[in-house]
Amino acid sequence: MESLRQTRERNLIELVKKGIGGEDAMLLQRISHRLHQLDELACNYGLADRQEKRVDTLEKQADTIAQKNNLQAFHQSDPRGWSLYLIQPGTQDNYDRGMGICPH
Repeated sequence: MESLRQTRERNLIELVKKGIGGEDAMLLQRISHRLHQLDELACNYGLADRQEKRVDTLEKQADTIAQKNNLQAFHQSDPRGWSLYLIQPGTQDNYDRGMGICPH
């Protein structure tokens, strides 16, 4: 069984192979981790205004990185799965066909 560390490292390698710069890939993983934490809070307790603004800021940061690679960032807020995906623009309905960003 693969550890969370191995999963994160494998995901990082996959992102770099797809043309995402190493620093951007690590930043996307940090953004995904923060979004996942906020998704868990939203599911269990709801979010305060400050936390909702943080989600918006993180989504914008992820989208800025994605746009550098002609992609779009998609945040799916169900905490049972990965929170952040890189998808082709306009394919939100099929986000699971995009590349997931490891939140761990």
